[in-house]
Amino acid sequence: MAYDGVVVAATVSELKQKILNGSISKVAQPEKDELLFTLKVNRKPVYLRLSANASVPFVCLETENTLSPVTAPGFCMALRKHIGGGRIVKVEQAPGLERIIIFTIEHMDEMGDRGEKKFVCELMGRHSNIILLGKDDVIIDSIKHVSALTSSLREVLPGRKYFIPVTTHRGLGKVMDEEIAFRAGVDTRIPADELTGEERERLTQERERLISDAEKEVFQPNIVYENKRPAEFAAVRLRSLEGGAFTARYFDSMSEVVRTFFENKAVENRIRAKSEDIRLTLKNLIERNARKLELQEKQLADTEKKEKYRLWGELLNAFGYGQDAGQTEFRCTNYYDGDALITIPLDKDLSPLQNAKKYFDRYQKLKRTREALEKQVEETASALYQLESILGALSLCENEADLRSIRGEMAAAGFIRRNEKPERVRKEEKKTAPLHFVSSDGLDIYVGRNNEQNEELDFQMAGPDDWWFHAKKIPGSHVIVKTGPGELPDRTCMEAAALAAGYSRAGKDGGRIEVDYVRRKELKKVPGAPKGFVVYHTNYSILVEPKQVL
Repeated sequence: MAYDGVVVAATVSELKQKILNGSISKVAQPEKDELLFTLKVNRKPVYLRLSANASVPFVCLETENTLSPVTAPGFCMALRKHIGGGRIVKVEQAPGLERIIIFTIEHMDEMGDRGEKKFVCELMGRHSNIILLGKDDVIIDSIKHVSALTSSLREVLPGRKYFIPVTTHRGLGKVMDEEIAFRAGVDTRIPADELTGEERERLTQERERLISDAEKEVFQPNIVYENKRPAEFAAVRLRSLEGGAFTARYFDSMSEVVRTFFENKAVENRIRAKSEDIRLTLKNLIERNARKLELQEKQLADTEKKEKYRLWGELLNAFGYGQDAGQTEFRCTNYYDGDALITIPLDKDLSPLQNAKKYFDRYQKLKRTREALEKQVEETASALYQLESILGALSLCENEADLRSIRGEMAAAGFIRRNEKPERVRKEEKKTAPLHFVSSDGLDIYVGRNNEQNEELDFQMAGPDDWWFHAKKIPGSHVIVKTGPGELPDRTCMEAAALAAGYSRAGKDGGRIEVDYVRRKELKKVPGAPKGFVVYHTNYSILVEPKQVL
């Protein structure tokens, strides 16, 4: 994601339409590197937010006011003093599609004389800044002070002359460069010095066309989602990010794009941070149970020799009468194998019949061990399957209600201790609904985000004749196609199977995945099993490439 020069151009175009001649009624600094102006435009409040955050610099119009510190920082006080009550008479972008917005403010000074001041918002990653300029572009103050010790190119300090740093990139970021290359039909993997003259010419034409559209204020503000998560935003259509896992959503304004993108990102980052402890716990439990299962299966394989001990005991009982101790082996016919000769090792301190008892005892011990291990293997494999399904569901969490659902499932299964103090729940917070898609044939397809939703889909939302899909023997989402008693079209079947594969534990590994599908009425809930665990005995199967979008 890059706040590039084309985005800045679209923002300036919007601001010229919506805040010109607006008066500054309030200046606040809610964060150390962020400002919020309350403007009066046609007697209505308009909120302008400017952020010089090194990670997410932006400028946009807000829909509502926010709380600010009781004590205003020094830069905020300087703005109130010099431009408070002033009128925004010009909004412009620095030449060359630079990521710089310049606001010109007309105001009355202490003597009652009319004057002008500027504040400049530089949106350049870690070099982002907001700077207040006085007469002859001399710096009055800035939200970030930059001394010669910090930068050898330019000082940003009170009393210094302001100038725009020289750049050669014209404010176009990596995403826009890749878009230009895509439109020009040039492979971005080819080094620049290996491009043909024709390829260079096509790149130049597409770059100039994009710059020309920006100068004409022709924009298409949009957010590109990858697997329904915000990936990029831009002021123009990103043809290089169309199809596959990518979908675009278009907006009426650049401000709406910026607000929506960063709000979504903020929620995503908050949920990721809050889920990190769960993720770590799950990974540790999965590793532990995987090692445990491997050991149990090895021990189970060792019990296979029990049948050998039972056979030796039977043959010694049949043919060992009258034989004394002192022998190290006993040869006899094996009537289970066409009377073939067999050699049975003996403990020379025991008679053959005593050796037979010893082998029967060993057989019984291994038989009991096998019975116990079979149960343990089943329990460990089930726990491992559930843990992997929870880990997959964690990536689909969209809010704290989803996280609570996952914690609840882990506590119910005994993977973590149940929290005795209930978590506070905001009134407006609701659990997210299952993912919803519409097939090419117009049928509704639902995908469960977690085991609780899988259970609800199977036995509450789905009718008995609807179709159910799930990756074969792989933890993942349950997928329901709402067909009722009607037929399941082949195209919808392929699409639903692809979603079941895509939202499975192996969905990102690449390669085709086998998916089972049955009428929902064929499903049976396992008594005592965790939510979302079902069995079925009659099914169809299909091999598909995994997808998370249609």
